Amino acid sequence: MSGEDQARQFLDEALKNIEKRDFEQALSNLEQGFHLCAHEPDSEVCQKIVQLHLTLTSIEQTAYEAAQRQAKTLNSKTAIDDPNVAELAETLKRQSLRIGPSAKAPEKDGSRFGGQPFAPRDLDWPTSPTGAPLHFLCQVALKDLKGLEASRPLPDKGWLLFFYEAESQPWGFDPAEKSSWRVLYFEENDKFIEHEFPLSLSQEWLPNERAIEWSQEMTYPSLEADEFEGIRFSDDQADEYVAYVDSVYGTKPWHRLLGHPQLNQNDWRLECQLASHGIYCGDASGYSGELATKLSSGAGDWQLLLQIDSEDDLMWGDGGCIYFCITKKDLETRQFDKVWLILQCY
Repeated sequence: MSGEDQARQFLDEALKNIEKRDFEQALSNLEQGFHLCAHEPDSEVCQKIVQLHLTLTSIEQTAYEAAQRQAKTLNSKTAIDDPNVAELAETLKRQSLRIGPSAKAPEKDGSRFGGQPFAPRDLDWPTSPTGAPLHFLCQVALKDLKGLEASRPLPDKGWLLFFYEAESQPWGFDPAEKSSWRVLYFEENDKFIEHEFPLSLSQEWLPNERAIEWSQEMTYPSLEADEFEGIRFSDDQADEYVAYVDSVYGTKPWHRLLGHPQLNQNDWRLECQLASHGIYCGDASGYSGELATKLSSGAGDWQLLLQIDSEDDLMWGDGGCIYFCITKKDLETRQFDKVWLILQCY
């Protein structure tokens, strides 16, 4: 029996073990099969073994990460003992849609990071203030959110596509940066295609393509948020609150739709309000003056639309987050073209 035939037998055994969900044994079968056909890496059986091994390894890694998150939650604080802190947390909590890794292969019309955007054939690719094409970060297939209570503020069908100037990474404090990000919303359309990247786009700053797994998660405001203005916590109370919130969120990255943002600096709602109305907020002068005072009353209307945390292929500054922000009214009226973006890092 030739080495290729023996490799094929190990491939068959691996497929049987996958049906039994014995992934560990299946990986062993594939590794044995690969050694038998490694001298012919372009053969059909060797290609199948390599591809199946990559898929199984991805599943194993996803399961491992999920187990890590669960272990951290089980070993962390599961309740707030201080009654005053517990009551405040209960009052301020807000549902969100947590974005996690999926073992499934990404689909062109599904929710995913990276890849080519799935959009109408006549898509006008968004560009920055300098005319450079923006980087496509992710798309949200709203059909994937069906049945999740936290998705109620969003449209129930269509797609949201998120773009950003990921190379220069504008912070959002300068009104002149307005075109450096874009959120596009498209309803159902039978003329959608996957769009090729513009030739002038630097692909070094594009995220790896991967499917998204959705789950509902309760969120709580960071201690830097305006919700805590005027509230005096003792050090012990603050530590207990932070420990509890960290146990809810588990391990990073903290990607999410809606809910409270996880702030790396101060609350960004006033910055969104002023910068989106043409006021430069790169220094303290932007927050003073008659116009700033008049506009400040609308800061509370801003909320999180999408938070993208830093990870290996998505690095914002020295490990921060980017926040796509929107007012409650604009979310209700689907005016996603009015989204503002803030970058914060440590």
